[in-house]
Amino acid sequence: MTRWAIFLRGVNVGGHGKLPMADLRRSLRAIGAVNVATNIQSGNIVMDHDEDSASAISEMVSGLIEKDFGFRPTAVAIPPEALDTLISALKPPDTIEPKNIHVYLLDGDPPPDLPTKMSPYCTQGEEVLLLPNAIAVFTPNGIGRSKLAAPLDRFLKNRATARNLNSLRKVQAMLGGKPK
Repeated sequence: MTRWAIFLRGVNVGGHGKLPMADLRRSLRAIGAVNVATNIQSGNIVMDHDEDSASAISEMVSGLIEKDFGFRPTAVAIPPEALDTLISALKPPDTIEPKNIHVYLLDGDPPPDLPTKMSPYCTQGEEVLLLPNAIAVFTPNGIGRSKLAAPLDRFLKNRATARNLNSLRKVQAMLGGKPK
Protein backbone atom coordinates (compact mmCIF):
# COMPACT_ATOMS: atom_id res chain seq x y z
CA MET A 1 0.00 0.00 0.00
CA THR A 2 1.14 3.50 -0.81
CA ARG A 3 0.10 6.48 1.31
CA TRP A 4 -1.14 9.48 -0.67
CA ALA A 5 -2.05 13.11 -0.17
CA ILE A 6 -4.42 14.11 -2.96
CA PHE A 7 -5.32 17.71 -3.68
CA LEU A 8 -8.36 18.51 -5.84
CA ARG A 9 -8.76 21.72 -7.80
CA GLY A 10 -11.95 23.75 -7.66
CA VAL A 11 -14.20 21.66 -5.44
CA ASN A 12 -16.70 23.26 -3.06
CA VAL A 13 -15.62 26.76 -4.12
CA GLY A 14 -18.26 29.43 -4.54
CA GLY A 15 -21.08 26.96 -5.17
CA HIS A 16 -19.19 25.19 -7.97
CA GLY A 17 -17.87 21.66 -8.01
CA LYS A 18 -20.06 20.47 -5.15
CA LEU A 19 -18.45 17.39 -3.67
CA PRO A 20 -19.72 16.05 -0.35
CA MET A 21 -16.67 14.65 1.43
CA ALA A 22 -18.56 11.78 3.14
CA ASP A 23 -19.82 10.59 -0.26
CA LEU A 24 -16.33 10.96 -1.75
CA ARG A 25 -14.80 8.88 1.06
CA ARG A 26 -17.35 6.10 0.36
CA SER A 27 -16.61 6.22 -3.38
CA LEU A 28 -12.86 6.05 -2.77
CA ARG A 29 -13.28 3.02 -0.51
CA ALA A 30 -15.26 1.32 -3.29
CA ILE A 31 -12.18 1.50 -5.57
CA GLY A 32 -9.84 0.03 -2.98
CA ALA A 33 -8.72 3.03 -0.95
CA VAL A 34 -8.27 2.47 2.79
CA ASN A 35 -7.61 4.80 5.71
CA VAL A 36 -9.42 7.55 3.77
CA ALA A 37 -9.64 10.94 5.46
CA THR A 38 -10.58 14.38 4.20
CA ASN A 39 -9.93 17.82 5.61
CA ILE A 40 -13.24 19.69 5.98
CA GLN A 41 -14.68 20.55 2.53
CA SER A 42 -11.28 21.53 1.11
CA GLY A 43 -10.67 18.84 -1.49
CA ASN A 44 -7.70 17.56 0.51
CA ILE A 45 -7.65 13.77 0.80
CA VAL A 46 -5.34 11.36 2.59
CA MET A 47 -5.58 7.67 1.78
CA ASP A 48 -3.74 4.41 1.18
CA HIS A 49 -4.06 2.53 -2.10
CA ASP A 50 -2.33 -0.33 -3.92
CA GLU A 51 -1.52 2.00 -6.83
CA ASP A 52 2.03 3.33 -6.55
CA SER A 53 2.04 5.80 -9.47
CA ALA A 54 1.15 9.44 -8.71
CA SER A 55 -0.19 10.07 -12.21
CA ALA A 56 -2.28 6.87 -12.15
CA ILE A 57 -3.80 7.65 -8.73
CA SER A 58 -4.53 11.24 -9.82
CA GLU A 59 -6.26 10.00 -12.97
CA MET A 60 -8.16 7.36 -10.98
CA VAL A 61 -9.49 9.92 -8.48
CA SER A 62 -10.45 12.45 -11.20
CA GLY A 63 -12.21 9.71 -13.17
CA LEU A 64 -14.05 8.45 -10.10
CA ILE A 65 -15.33 11.95 -9.31
CA GLU A 66 -16.45 12.40 -12.90
CA LYS A 67 -18.30 9.06 -12.86
CA ASP A 68 -19.89 9.43 -9.43
CA PHE A 69 -20.38 13.22 -9.15
CA GLY A 70 -20.61 14.52 -12.73
CA PHE A 71 -17.54 16.76 -13.04
CA ARG A 72 -13.83 16.14 -13.43
CA PRO A 73 -11.48 18.16 -11.21
CA THR A 74 -7.73 18.19 -11.58
CA ALA A 75 -6.23 15.92 -8.90
CA VAL A 76 -2.59 16.07 -7.82
CA ALA A 77 -1.31 13.10 -5.78
CA ILE A 78 1.81 13.36 -3.62
CA PRO A 79 3.38 10.76 -1.33
CA PRO A 80 4.14 11.88 2.24
CA GLU A 81 7.92 12.11 1.80
CA ALA A 82 7.49 14.39 -1.25
CA LEU A 83 5.16 16.65 0.72
CA ASP A 84 7.69 16.77 3.58
CA THR A 85 10.44 17.69 1.10
CA LEU A 86 8.28 20.35 -0.51
CA ILE A 87 7.39 22.01 2.79
CA SER A 88 11.04 21.86 3.92
CA ALA A 89 12.16 23.54 0.67
CA LEU A 90 10.12 26.64 1.41
CA LYS A 91 12.38 29.29 2.88
CA PRO A 92 10.13 32.34 3.08
CA PRO A 93 11.10 35.51 4.87
CA ASP A 94 9.95 35.61 8.50
CA THR A 95 7.77 38.59 7.63
CA ILE A 96 5.33 36.55 5.51
CA GLU A 97 2.54 34.70 7.29
CA PRO A 98 2.01 31.03 6.27
CA LYS A 99 -1.49 31.89 5.02
CA ASN A 100 0.15 34.20 2.45
CA ILE A 101 2.48 31.52 1.09
CA HIS A 102 0.69 29.65 -1.68
CA VAL A 103 2.05 26.50 -3.22
CA TYR A 104 0.77 25.55 -6.65
CA LEU A 105 1.00 21.76 -6.84
CA LEU A 106 1.63 20.55 -10.38
CA ASP A 107 1.36 17.29 -12.30
CA GLY A 108 4.96 17.80 -13.49
CA ASP A 109 7.85 20.22 -13.26
CA PRO A 110 7.02 23.92 -13.66
CA PRO A 111 8.16 25.83 -16.74
CA PRO A 112 11.75 26.95 -16.03
CA ASP A 113 11.10 30.46 -17.35
CA LEU A 114 8.04 31.03 -15.15
CA PRO A 115 9.72 33.38 -12.62
CA THR A 116 10.87 35.60 -15.51
CA LYS A 117 7.39 35.60 -17.07
CA MET A 118 5.80 36.40 -13.70
CA SER A 119 8.22 39.15 -12.62
CA PRO A 120 6.14 41.98 -14.20
CA TYR A 121 3.21 40.93 -12.00
CA CYS A 122 5.24 40.76 -8.75
CA THR A 123 4.65 43.85 -6.62
CA GLN A 124 5.05 44.73 -2.94
CA GLY A 125 7.74 42.16 -2.17
CA GLU A 126 6.07 39.25 -3.97
CA GLU A 127 8.18 36.39 -5.23
CA VAL A 128 7.73 33.23 -7.34
CA LEU A 129 9.93 30.24 -6.47
CA LEU A 130 10.28 27.07 -8.54
CA LEU A 131 10.20 23.76 -6.67
CA PRO A 132 10.00 20.15 -7.86
CA ASN A 133 6.46 19.67 -9.20
CA ALA A 134 5.38 22.94 -7.58
CA ILE A 135 5.62 26.70 -7.51
CA ALA A 136 5.65 28.74 -4.32
CA VAL A 137 4.22 32.24 -4.40
CA PHE A 138 5.07 34.57 -1.54
CA THR A 139 2.46 37.34 -1.26
CA PRO A 140 3.12 39.43 1.87
CA ASN A 141 -0.22 41.26 1.45
CA GLY A 142 -2.26 38.18 0.53
CA ILE A 143 -3.11 36.47 -2.75
CA GLY A 144 -6.44 38.35 -2.97
CA ARG A 145 -4.58 41.64 -3.38
CA SER A 146 -1.92 40.21 -5.67
CA LYS A 147 -1.76 40.62 -9.44
CA LEU A 148 -0.07 37.19 -9.71
CA ALA A 149 -3.01 34.77 -9.47
CA ALA A 150 -4.76 35.33 -12.82
CA PRO A 151 -1.65 35.33 -15.06
CA LEU A 152 -0.18 32.41 -13.14
CA ASP A 153 -3.28 30.31 -13.89
CA ARG A 154 -2.99 31.25 -17.58
CA PHE A 155 0.68 30.23 -17.72
CA LEU A 156 0.03 26.95 -15.91
CA LYS A 157 -3.01 26.13 -18.07
CA ASN A 158 -5.03 24.69 -15.15
CA ARG A 159 -2.49 21.91 -14.47
CA ALA A 160 -2.23 23.01 -10.85
CA THR A 161 -4.11 23.37 -7.63
CA ALA A 162 -2.98 25.80 -4.96
CA ARG A 163 -2.90 25.53 -1.17
CA ASN A 164 -1.49 27.87 1.41
CA LEU A 165 1.24 26.68 3.72
CA ASN A 166 -1.19 26.28 6.65
CA SER A 167 -3.30 23.85 4.58
CA LEU A 168 -0.25 21.88 3.48
CA ARG A 169 0.86 21.56 7.09
CA LYS A 170 -2.60 20.25 8.07
CA VAL A 171 -2.41 17.57 5.39
CA GLN A 172 1.16 16.77 6.44
CA ALA A 173 -0.13 16.20 9.99
CA MET A 174 -2.96 14.00 8.64
CA LEU A 175 -0.32 11.89 6.90
CA GLY A 176 1.49 11.47 10.20
CA GLY A 177 4.32 13.84 9.32
CA LYS A 178 5.73 16.57 11.47
CA PRO A 179 4.63 20.10 10.59
CA LYS A 180 7.63 22.27 9.76
